[in-house]
Amino acid sequence: MVNRNKYAFTLIELLVVIAIIAILAAILFPVFAQAKSSAKKAACLSNTKQIGLALQMYGADFDDHVCLNNDGHWFQKPINGTNYWFLNTWQTLLQPYMKNYGLYICPSSSESTGLYAGYDYSPVSPWTSGDLTGSIAASYTLNNYYNYVPAYGALFQDSPVSFTDIETIAGTIFCADGGQYADMAWDPEQIVTQWEGLRIYNPNTAGAYVRAVGTYSQGALFGRHNNGMNAVYFDCHAKFTKLTEVTQSYYVAADDLCVYKALSKKEVSNYPACNGQRTW
Repeated sequence: MVNRNKYAFTLIELLVVIAIIAILAAILFPVFAQAKSSAKKAACLSNTKQIGLALQMYGADFDDHVCLNNDGHWFQKPINGTNYWFLNTWQTLLQPYMKNYGLYICPSSSESTGLYAGYDYSPVSPWTSGDLTGSIAASYTLNNYYNYVPAYGALFQDSPVSFTDIETIAGTIFCADGGQYADMAWDPEQIVTQWEGLRIYNPNTAGAYVRAVGTYSQGALFGRHNNGMNAVYFDCHAKFTKLTEVTQSYYVAADDLCVYKALSKKEVSNYPACNGQRTW
């Protein structure tokens, strides 16, 4: 005799199944988010490695000299019947060795975490109308911190500096995750200050960044990847660097100032750590 009884889920069984699915989702979704974040971090590191290779090739072609922050050449370009002004910055100077404007954009960057419109012209600019038409989209910032202190910087301003002039070539940052912050002055393509120290803002958040204290500061270094950034160093290697490493400073008594190890062309790690002294 055939058993014709039909079985169905009871309410308790249905609730148990829903609870199990909810638990699995709670476990897996953060894992997926973390995997996505790790993939973006890896893609960003790949970008910085390409920038490092471009810097190396540039130096080989220009008598072992570092490219300037810009070549001083402002020019107009007509787009859709309107002339727009552009400047060749370090990004344009390295572009012939990269052949890909997308490499200047960290996949984790957004307008709230540093993505900016640079002065350079880009044929693949995302801005097709308004004042920013034709501008390069970028999210990496040049280390131009000591542009007024030749002993520790002046790497990009007036005349090309040789790689051999940099004592800490493997420990000095060329460029890194960075860009525009909310109340900055201008020039997000480089971190600059006028006799002011550095500070970490919004620490332990997705929008953490380092910028110079004061109203004159230009550009910031963003910790888009778990309070850290991918950085290119002057020996052309790229690696992940914590924001706290960028703000490590050492006191040089002879010059009566604190110097940031990761941003100085001189070796300063043999000096004592700063302890309340004036930081430039």
